Amino acid sequence: MLRDQVQVLLEAAIGRPEPLYTMAEAELVGQLAGARGTVASAALARVYRRLRALPSRSQAAAPWSAGHLARRDFDALYRDVADLCRTLGAELTEAPT
Repeated sequence: MLRDQVQVLLEAAIGRPEPLYTMAEAELVGQLAGARGTVASAALARVYRRLRALPSRSQAAAPWSAGHLARRDFDALYRDVADLCRTLGAELTEAPT
């Protein structure tokens, strides 16, 4: 869900569909810098690779999936994504449980 929220916010910010999957990291970070400034682009650069490395929902739900993110790693990713969302003028829609 973190990746989905970021995807929606990035689409709105730069006007391109599914930018996490259709643009290279440097291009996306650069376009976000132009659209929302260097604070937003730096926040994206901190989470880009971690978001891309997350398994899809169907992969994570598969019974054979070994996908697991340690709580510490999830908490760090959540904080960084929340920071990115704030730079884009939004809050995360759900709090961690």
